Amino acid sequence: MKKITASLTILVLILCTLTIPAAAEMEPVPEHKAQNVIMVNQNTGAVVYEHAADEQVYPASTTKILTLALATEMLTDLEETVTVSETFDDDLIPGSSGISLKAGEILTVRDLLYATAIASANDAANVLAERAAGTREKFIELMNEKAKALGCKGTHFTNTHGLPDEDHYTTARDMMIMMRYALKNDLFRKLVSTYAYTVEETNKTEKRVFSTTNSLISSVSENYYRYACGGKTGTTTAAGYNLVSWASKSDIDFILVAMHAEKKDGSSNPIFKDSKALYTWAFSNFTYQQIVDTDTPQTELTVKLSAEKDFVVLCAKESLSAILPNDTDLSTLTYKKDVPEEVLAPITKGEVYGTLTIEKDGIVYGKTDLVANSDVSRSAVLYYLYCIRKFFENLWVRIIGGILLILLIIYIILMIRNNRRRRKLPRFKSRLKY
Repeated sequence: MKKITASLTILVLILCTLTIPAAAEMEPVPEHKAQNVIMVNQNTGAVVYEHAADEQVYPASTTKILTLALATEMLTDLEETVTVSETFDDDLIPGSSGISLKAGEILTVRDLLYATAIASANDAANVLAERAAGTREKFIELMNEKAKALGCKGTHFTNTHGLPDEDHYTTARDMMIMMRYALKNDLFRKLVSTYAYTVEETNKTEKRVFSTTNSLISSVSENYYRYACGGKTGTTTAAGYNLVSWASKSDIDFILVAMHAEKKDGSSNPIFKDSKALYTWAFSNFTYQQIVDTDTPQTELTVKLSAEKDFVVLCAKESLSAILPNDTDLSTLTYKKDVPEEVLAPITKGEVYGTLTIEKDGIVYGKTDLVANSDVSRSAVLYYLYCIRKFFENLWVRIIGGILLILLIIYIILMIRNNRRRRKLPRFKSRLKY
């Protein structure tokens, strides 16, 4: 019977071991032609993958991300009409991307924004800049100021469109920062996620129809990616192929910056294939994981004025989940508690007494309040003693007490002197009688 029991126990242990899922291992990052890459989780800003992300490169038309971000902030009336200036194209290269604007042509702000975002029109970008800031020079100055304010450390712009210039450069990390900022603007999101747009006939040109240069969101393209939401392309010989995009799946959003895939004569653009492969890898290897629940005690808080107990347990007010690699060891996360040294009874269950912040490598993955998990009553005797002590700890009470003490000392001194005088006075009188 003992042998049978032992055998069954071993069998159960083996079956339990087989049913315990092993921690999922990260798949290797797919190879890519882009030489400068960074991918971040848009929800937290945590870097998912990077390669030479701080190397300075030419941005080409991805420059227009910041151009559009500023223009949408400065030009709020989309139906406002704009007249193209005589010098709008004096820094453009013949044959570069545009919608063939003409001096004196009248368009709406909306038309110019969509032309810049979808057709990557250099001419439209210049016209927007002139209308928004008065001059292109002033607008470019604002672009550089904004990049610096956002924390971009390797960026400098000399134009609105991204045509080659030795002093016009950025980094993949800086471009990610600018894209993350721009995506907070709903109009910008709409502009760079639209497939096609039509500019109706103007005073200078017939109706124009153009479609996106971003193949990830083109359903007729072999590079179409169903989870891609939008983005901005950029291509010149010096900059190579570039794409700044974002994708969303199951409430998980990633921003991907893929830059400087070499442009060779006769070769196809590899940047879309790179992006699809990197997105597929990210969505397969990063998932929502619970990092805190409401039942686990997080810390103990000292409680005063209670005869019942001298502490209360604090728990998270709400459960938190974060997007993390599948093989993340949750014990490597840092749980920072911000709570007072002590509190006074009574304590009410569910009352907030601090905060809990979960982070790793400087990235905050979640933050919630810490609440008491039980009631703690107050002792009336301890409370009255506390009130008396606090009363005498008040500064004004101490000052008044000090003054009264000084007056008392002065009074005593005066009384002593008076008594001495009274003792001397009778002796003097008695001597006079003799």
